[in-house]
Amino acid sequence: MKIKYYVRSKGETVPVYVRVSISREKLFRKKTRFICNSENWIKDKPLQLKLRKLQNEIEESYNEVEVHNDKWIESILYSENKDETVQSQIAEILATAHSRKNHKGGIGLSDGRIKIYKTFNKALDKYQKDIPLGRVDAKFAKDFQKWLFDKGYSVNYVGKHIEVLKTVCRDAEREGKKINPEIKKVPKLSERKKELIIITPEEQKTIKGLVLPPYLDNARKWLLLGCMVGQRGGDLLSLRLKDLKEVKGVKYFELRQTKTAKEIMLPIVKDVDWILDDFPHPISLQKLNNYIKEVCKKADMTQKVCGFKRGKKGKPSETGYFQKWELVGTHDLRRSFATNFFGRIPTPVLMGITGHSSESTFLKYIGKTSMDKALDFISHFERLS
Repeated sequence: MKIKYYVRSKGETVPVYVRVSISREKLFRKKTRFICNSENWIKDKPLQLKLRKLQNEIEESYNEVEVHNDKWIESILYSENKDETVQSQIAEILATAHSRKNHKGGIGLSDGRIKIYKTFNKALDKYQKDIPLGRVDAKFAKDFQKWLFDKGYSVNYVGKHIEVLKTVCRDAEREGKKINPEIKKVPKLSERKKELIIITPEEQKTIKGLVLPPYLDNARKWLLLGCMVGQRGGDLLSLRLKDLKEVKGVKYFELRQTKTAKEIMLPIVKDVDWILDDFPHPISLQKLNNYIKEVCKKADMTQKVCGFKRGKKGKPSETGYFQKWELVGTHDLRRSFATNFFGRIPTPVLMGITGHSSESTFLKYIGKTSMDKALDFISHFERLS
C-alpha cells in the first residue's frame, strides 16, 4: 500500500488530498480534513506531523480490517469529527468560495461575503484558536458575545458575528460533520435602529452653492451626481464621459453594475448638466468617503442623528448621536436618490436603476412601509381621475 498527499489548487487556504493505492484495482483519492498554504505546505511542520499521524492511522486500519472500500477510507478521514474546528470549516468555505451555492441560488460567494468570513475569522482567532465544532453551544455563543461587547463593539456588529458563527456550523452539519444542535437555537440579536442618512434636495442645493477648493469641488460633483444616478460607490466612480449617450434629447449613461452584472441606462436630469461640462476626475472610494464628509460639514449638516460611526484603525465602531456630516458616506448617495425620487418615479423603475430585486427589500432600504406604497398608489390614481 502506498500513501501520498497532494494539493490540487493554489492559495493560502486549500485542502490537502490523499492518494491511497492498494492495487491497480483499488485506488482512493480523497480530500482530508486539513487545510494548507499551497506554497509552503511541504515545509509546514505542524501540518506534516498531522499528515504523518493520519498515515499511521490508515496503515493500522488497513492491517486490522478485511474490506477496503470508500466507506473504510472515509471512516478514517472523517470519523468522530477529528480535528474539525470552526476555523478549519471557515478555511474550507474560503477555499471553495467560487463553487459554493450563494443565498440567491447562484454559484460562487460574493467578494462581500468572503470579506465577512475573513473578518469573522480574525475576531474568532483573537478570542480563541482551534475551537472544536462540537464545543460550539449556547454557552460558547453567549461567552463570545460578551467578549465582543466588552471590546466595545456595537449590537449590530456582535449580532452579525453570531449569525456568521451559526452559518458556519450549519454548513458543517450539511457536510456531515457533527455539531452541537444548541447553536442553531441561539436567538438573533435585535438590531439597534439607526436613522437613515438622506441628503435632501435642499441640502443638495446648499452643497451646489458652496465655494470649495479644487479637491472638495471634485468630491462635490461626485456627491451630487451620485444623488442623481442612484448607484453604489464603486459603480458611480466608474462612470466616464465616454459612456454618456443621448437619445431624443435625453442624456444617459450606459453602465454594467458590478454586483448584479446588469446592463442599465441612467438618465441624467438637466440639474447636473453643469457637472457633465466639467466632469469630475477619478478618485478612490476611501478618499471620496472622507471628502464628502468635509463637503457636508461646510454645508452645515450639523443636526444630531443616531447612527454608527466607524472607529479608527483597530478601534470598534461607536454607536450614538453624531452630527449628520460625520455619518455621510458614498452608500448614502444611492439611498438619497431612491428616497428623494420615491413617489415621483414608479417604484419598479427606481428598482431597475438601484439594482434592487424585490420591492420589500427596496422599501426597507429607504425606510418605507407597505402603507407608504399604498399611499403612493393612491396618489398616482388620483392623478388619473
